[in-house]
Amino acid sequence: MAKLKWTVLLAIFMIIKYAYSIPDDIETPNKRILLISNSERGQANIFLATSQALLTNYPSVEIHWLSFPGLSDAVATVSESTAPQNAHPIIFHQINGTAYLDKVAENGINVSDLPRPPGVFGALSGFKNLPTLYVPWNGSEYMAIYNDITRTIEKVDPGLVVLDTMFTPAQDAVRQLQREHVLLSPNSLRDFSVASQPRGEMFWKFPV
Repeated sequence: MAKLKWTVLLAIFMIIKYAYSIPDDIETPNKRILLISNSERGQANIFLATSQALLTNYPSVEIHWLSFPGLSDAVATVSESTAPQNAHPIIFHQINGTAYLDKVAENGINVSDLPRPPGVFGALSGFKNLPTLYVPWNGSEYMAIYNDITRTIEKVDPGLVVLDTMFTPAQDAVRQLQREHVLLSPNSLRDFSVASQPRGEMFWKFPV
C-alpha cells in the first residue's frame, strides 16, 4: 500500500508539472489530460487512483480516458463518487478491439502458467512468451487500435497524455504525433532504471 501511495504521488507530481502552468481563469487545451491505459486492473488501478486525486484536488482540469469497454464502469464509479460539484466528470472514450489479457489468452497463454523456476532453463522457457506478452495483437489488429488512439488524441487535443507502460500502440501513437506525454506504471522506479545501470549491473548486482 505504501509503495502504491508513493507511486501515485510521484505520478501526480509529474502530471501537475505539465498541466498546471496555466492560470485557472484561462481556457486552454493544456487543461485537458488524456489517460490511455489497458483495461486490466493490475495496470489500470494506478490510473484510477491518479484520476481520483486529480478530480479531488484540481477540479478545473478536464480528464479524458481512452481504454477498452471493460474499464468504463470503474472509470464512471471514480468520476461519480469523487468529483466535486465544480469538477468536470471524466469523459470515457472507447477503443474498438480485443483487450490485452483477452488477446493474450487467444494466443494460448494462460497467465497463471507464466511463473518459471529460477535459473537459465527457467528463464529460457519463459522468454518464448515475451513477444506475445508485449504485443499480443496481430498487425491489422494493432493498427486498428493505433488508429483509434490517434483519432482520439487529435480529437481531444490534450495538453498532456498519460500512458500505460504496457500499452505499446498508445506509445507509438503519441510518439508519432509528437505529443507531450508521461508514462505511468504500478511498478517502482527501480524496475525501469535498473537497465540503465553501468557495467551490466542489472545482471549481477541488483536482485530480481
